Amino acid sequence: MRFICDNSYFLEGMKEYINPGKFIISGMQTDNVVIISSSRISEIVGFLYKNNISDMNTLYFSSPEALRFLWGVVDSPVYDIRHLTERCSVNDISHLYRAFMSVEKLTLSGRQVNVLMMLLYGSNGTEGARYLGMSEKTFSTHKQNLIKRLRVHNEVELLYKGMLLVRKGRL
Repeated sequence: MRFICDNSYFLEGMKEYINPGKFIISGMQTDNVVIISSSRISEIVGFLYKNNISDMNTLYFSSPEALRFLWGVVDSPVYDIRHLTERCSVNDISHLYRAFMSVEKLTLSGRQVNVLMMLLYGSNGTEGARYLGMSEKTFSTHKQNLIKRLRVHNEVELLYKGMLLVRKGRL
C-alpha cells in the first residue's frame, strides 16, 4: 500500500496516527491512500495533475473544503481528513455521513462540453459564441450551468476542474 500526500511534512506527522490495517474496502486492502491536506484549489489541481493517480482501489482523504471540488474528478471514496486519526474502519457505517462518494455520474451535454473546451482553449464569451454559432447570452448561460453542474464557485475553479477532467479522459 502506498501513501501519497501533497505535503511530506504532514504525512510524517500523521504516520504515528495512521493504522494501515484500517484501509480495507470490501475485504480487500487498498493499493493507494491519497491524502490532500491543502484546501487551496490551485495546490490540489497541481498535486492531482502531477501525480495522475489511478482511482482503482484507492481511498482519498481531503480537507472539507476540497470535498466539493473533488466531486466528478475522482471515482473513489473521499473522506474527511479528520477521519484518518479516528479509531474506526472506513467500512464503519456510522461514519458514512462523513464520506463523500461520486455516486452520481458526471454527465455533460455536447454543448456544455463544447463551451468548456472553448474556455479551456482561452476563448472569451464573444469568440467562443461566434465559433460555436450561438449568441453570447447562450454561451454565458451554458457557462453558468457548467459552474453549477460541476459544483465550483467561479470561472477559475471551472477551468481547473475542466483541466483535470480532460486529463482523466472524462470529457
